[in-house]
Amino acid sequence: MITLLRRIISVLIALIMSFFVVGAPEEPHTVLDEKNCLLNVCVISDVHVEGNNTSRYKVFRRILKDAGNNSFGNDAAVFLGDNTMNGQGIESILFYGAVKSSHISDEYVVCCGNHDVGNGNGDYNKLLNRFLSYSSILTGVKTDKPFYYKVINGYYFIVLGPEDLCVYEMPISEEQYKFLEDTMALAAASGKPIFVLAHHPIYDIDDDEGERISGIIGRYNNVFYVYGHTHMPFIDGWSFGTEDGINTMNFPRCTELAGEKDNEIYAGTGDAGQIEVYEDEVVVRARNFYSGEWHDDMEYHFDLK
Repeated sequence: MITLLRRIISVLIALIMSFFVVGAPEEPHTVLDEKNCLLNVCVISDVHVEGNNTSRYKVFRRILKDAGNNSFGNDAAVFLGDNTMNGQGIESILFYGAVKSSHISDEYVVCCGNHDVGNGNGDYNKLLNRFLSYSSILTGVKTDKPFYYKVINGYYFIVLGPEDLCVYEMPISEEQYKFLEDTMALAAASGKPIFVLAHHPIYDIDDDEGERISGIIGRYNNVFYVYGHTHMPFIDGWSFGTEDGINTMNFPRCTELAGEKDNEIYAGTGDAGQIEVYEDEVVVRARNFYSGEWHDDMEYHFDLK
């Protein structure tokens, strides 16, 4: 009953807030090769919905509008954490209500970021439970942990998450390491590319600067570690690449500086992207979902082994 009430409230508030939406470009976008695309995933990071910031919310709604304006369709939509600014209830209602009412996909994968559990302050268990109760509405995954996996079109999406209050590092337990090891083995048996998702970069996980994570996922071919947190803009030669056999993709804050000074829209506001899977490659394409334009210089092709 409580979950149903949350859903109703989320949708109602999102519909009310939709009056703040600024029109987005109506021209639909699509994948590079509609005939041969096996999986198309929309990836958005660091929304930072804030309860008293209607300008940022308005920008987010416009981002969602363009993200859903894909004529090929999104097989999944991924949110890489820091979905809310402070993990507050009203922020959760606004974020999840907006996403749910936007219908950008039938499948969702949601990561927990440091801001979603208080950014180093507050009651971690309370904030985590709030995050999980709302994220389950989108993902359909019932869990009491910030880590889980989903299989979409036969592809594994393995989600890692913080198990304590944090800011710059993401603390995880032995249980989560074991989960990752076991799930990676399952995913590898599929023979398909594997997507490991987290809010933090690999080097910000645990005291070993991510060496343990790298050791686990680096045993397998065609693994893609996808993350946010850095707020770095798209940079050629840095945002997407391969190091020590692990393919990495870093997505910027999609609402960078949105509405934070006289309602101006800054360069980088709306930046997110699409991951497209083909028989012999995975392609990541940077797109500005606010302006409705591709970053033509930020299209990266990973050859599959």
